[in-house]
Amino acid sequence: MQDVQITPDERGVFDLSLDGQGIASVDGLQTTLEVTLFTDSRAPESLVPDAKNRRGWVGDILTALEERFTGSNLWLLDQARLTARTISQAEIYANDAFLYLVEDSIASEYKISIDRSNRAIDINIEYIISDNIIERYNILWRRTSVTGLSNI
Repeated sequence: MQDVQITPDERGVFDLSLDGQGIASVDGLQTTLEVTLFTDSRAPESLVPDAKNRRGWVGDILTALEERFTGSNLWLLDQARLTARTISQAEIYANDAFLYLVEDSIASEYKISIDRSNRAIDINIEYIISDNIIERYNILWRRTSVTGLSNI
């Protein structure tokens, strides 16, 4: 499985990577996972009452009636203190964001685990694709900046 490669700069801003002849690619779902976690999903009214502050990707207007949104609600934790409750909520947001992996038959199952790592959240993603191949990724999230993604 090939994916377009995106890479964060020193500020945590992602951009397409070039390989000299065009856009670079990577094996696996690295970019898909990064986009899923770090695209701001539209927040529900119960969490953000003011509609204009709920964020979300403009392309989701096509699936709004199905309440299927791109991304995650990790952005809601940008200003949260790093407590056990924040880690638990981050795990819920990440799990919700990856439901499409199974719904769209990209993976037969997935598992998210989140740990505290100094002043960051260590997000571990494991999913099973065809032929029972297990893929694992690790993303270290420091609020609005990403410090690294590795296929472990």
